[in-house]
Amino acid sequence: TGTIKVKARFNNQDDALFPNQFVNARMLVDTEQNAVVIPTAALQMGNEGHFVWVLNSENKVSKHLVTPGIQDSQKVVIRAGISAGDRVVTDGIDRLTEGAKVEVVEAQSATTPEEKATSREYAKKGARS
Repeated sequence: TGTIKVKARFNNQDDALFPNQFVNARMLVDTEQNAVVIPTAALQMGNEGHFVWVLNSENKVSKHLVTPGIQDSQKVVIRAGISAGDRVVTDGIDRLTEGAKVEVVEAQSATTPEEKATSREYAKKGARS
């Protein structure tokens, strides 16, 4: 199940944590340098394999076969097929065809500074992490 038992110490000045509490945690094992990262919503699977729709300077799309790497619920590392700075489509993907012109809309406004940074960084472009 991916469940492991760990012991940890945390500052608990506001008493939000209690003994034997069940928590979900993420552990940073390694950092992949210069990785191209896109939203998971942009990654698609077809007969040819994994692909993304990439926008050119005229906002026309083309299908790019990609090699995905590690991913979580929000983003995925792309090992090959696109470059940092490429704009990828994240919504309306099921209606796209090669060469279709699309309207680019800004990411919806986020509520926290962290969400705002994530929206800017991942909404339209592959980002380096």
